[in-house]
Amino acid sequence: MNYSWKVLLPLFMGTFGMLVFLQIQGKSLRTSKTPLAIVSLELAKSPEEAREILNVWKPANSINLTAVARKNILLDYIFIFFYSLFLFAACRKIRYHSSKWQKMAGKNFAYMGLAAGGFDIAENIFMLRTLDGNYDAITTLITFVCAATKFILIGFAVLYILLGFPRLFRSQRY
Repeated sequence: MNYSWKVLLPLFMGTFGMLVFLQIQGKSLRTSKTPLAIVSLELAKSPEEAREILNVWKPANSINLTAVARKNILLDYIFIFFYSLFLFAACRKIRYHSSKWQKMAGKNFAYMGLAAGGFDIAENIFMLRTLDGNYDAITTLITFVCAATKFILIGFAVLYILLGFPRLFRSQRY
């Protein structure tokens, strides 16, 4: 299916807008011990790392960073909607304008965008459990694996889009 720019542009704008909004909203989560803000919790590989992060974010001086993190995770669901559908639609559009082997690859990359959203949802569920204090070695490991898998899948889909984007302007079926 060839997704039109009328579909891609709003999905891209929603993705970019939510990315900026989440960065601004979660800015206070960036500390010397959590330089990647919420991503620091996503990539915590052990209960000890998670505990360190939660200790840094404990409520102090009228700023409850745990509440900020929870809100950031909940807002991330909107971001997931936009970015996963954008990656899917963009890969499908590039696939439509590609040659045989690139068509097959494009189908796989499109589904990688959707799968990344699924891994992100699972990761968020486990991070919310962690924020509630319900975490152990399995919980932190699952969160880490989901986050790492998500980032890898997004990377592949974005790479396919960047490499295939010029093809859109050379295609007769624009």
